[in-house]
Amino acid sequence: MKKFLCFALTCFLLVGTISAKPKKTKKSKKNKSKTEFVLSNEIDSMCYAAGILLGNESKKMVAHAIDGTPNYDVFLHSFSQVLHSDSTIKMSINVADSLLGTYVARIQKEKNEKQITQNKAFLEENAKREGVQTTASGLQYEIIKQTRGIMPGPKSKVKVHYHGTLIDGTVFDSSVQRGEEISFRLDQVIAGWQEGVQLMPVGSTYKFFIPAELGYGARDMGTIPANSTLIFEVQLLEIEELNNN
Repeated sequence: MKKFLCFALTCFLLVGTISAKPKKTKKSKKNKSKTEFVLSNEIDSMCYAAGILLGNESKKMVAHAIDGTPNYDVFLHSFSQVLHSDSTIKMSINVADSLLGTYVARIQKEKNEKQITQNKAFLEENAKREGVQTTASGLQYEIIKQTRGIMPGPKSKVKVHYHGTLIDGTVFDSSVQRGEEISFRLDQVIAGWQEGVQLMPVGSTYKFFIPAELGYGARDMGTIPANSTLIFEVQLLEIEELNNN
């Protein structure tokens, strides 16, 4: 919250210098007048640009922080009060920071608990499916295509094709969709990949169900929410460097 407030206050100072003059225009008697800002100098343009940037960032941040539909009218009201040093403002910056920080922490905790419960239930049911095997670490895998051949070691460099989804089917990464294979060393990827790909002979295709503790854990990773089970269908194309040490 502190970073957001510092950013917002910086922009408030910029926007607070705005000198653009409102100009009322009328299209017709039936239409209500609307205010049009004329950007008459460089400062006006810079302030207008700052408003656009702040508005864009604020909209994303508020939407991310609020669990539900944000009331932007209320947001704009308090925003305006700060800009104009309104003495009727209802809370200080410290109170606002504490209030929003506590709220966001509570909502995040509730989301995390719900995510953990849903993903645990999914893995428990998935483990019962015919063909699904579970290792000692909790990694689950299903053999789609089995071949015979060499298997990579813990530090091998491999080339694969893969398709990654969440338990609801959301695609978060896919070399298949990009149409481009990927190469990497097994000691440089998540634990679920390190363990799973070592089970695969070259040319085989496996489907992995990776618990959060073998994936990204309690961290949000882009479009992957914290505590997510990761589902990957992986085709091992080649072992570029075999290293069994």
